[in-house]
Amino acid sequence: MTGTGNGWGRVFIASRREKVTDSQFTEHFDLLLATGIRRGDAYSICSGRPAHWSANELVDRFLASACDSILFVDSDAQIQGDTLSQLRDLEEGWQYDILSAFYVRRGWPPEAIWMQRQPDGNYKNVAVLQETTLPVDAVGLHFCLMRRKVFETLPGPDWFYYPKRAKADEHRKSEDVAFSEDAFAAGFRIGSTSKVKTGHYSVIPTGWESHHEWLRANQLVERFGVDANGAPINPAAFVGANGLNGVNHESLVSA
Repeated sequence: MTGTGNGWGRVFIASRREKVTDSQFTEHFDLLLATGIRRGDAYSICSGRPAHWSANELVDRFLASACDSILFVDSDAQIQGDTLSQLRDLEEGWQYDILSAFYVRRGWPPEAIWMQRQPDGNYKNVAVLQETTLPVDAVGLHFCLMRRKVFETLPGPDWFYYPKRAKADEHRKSEDVAFSEDAFAAGFRIGSTSKVKTGHYSVIPTGWESHHEWLRANQLVERFGVDANGAPINPAAFVGANGLNGVNHESLVSA
């Protein structure tokens, strides 16, 4: 299964709200609704429930609408009024069925949530050194577009759930990773883009800038980055750090 060359269509904006929501988020979410909604779009807010319950209820509401895609927006997302427009209008993202904007984990260190699955079934987050759009193995619901056909194909009504572990030492999976694995297994394309950036409200707001401050402080740019011309300083290390095995270096420079 693949995405479409015709964009994301009518978008259902779905916000999961935590018990305490930063006023800055509310201000920018209101601005997104005031300036970013287009004809046929809709929105809904779900609060006071566990994260996976809220996600599933929002999907129910989305499927009852006439919208073509759903945009999940978590209430700790640092966004701007035009962030939705940036993501839905990014043509290189149209090939995906699920597309996440760039964001980092809440707290410190500000690792990018850019997940690559390892042979043991666990995931690693890689260093995102350039503005690019690439396939990933899983996404979070922080600021993420998904097509209607994903939910019409996968069994509901509990699309999002926390899997039961078979062994005590098995890695715990979040509701969005479990969903991503089901979507991936069904043949849907999952992508992330660092050309559209969001942050994470926490005690210290973190985002693209703090991610790169952290990379520089730990000399990760020198070890895994690119030179002034955009060429990998250490090609093998660059590929490994960015989870880009099989991707041509020259295509990365021009991305």
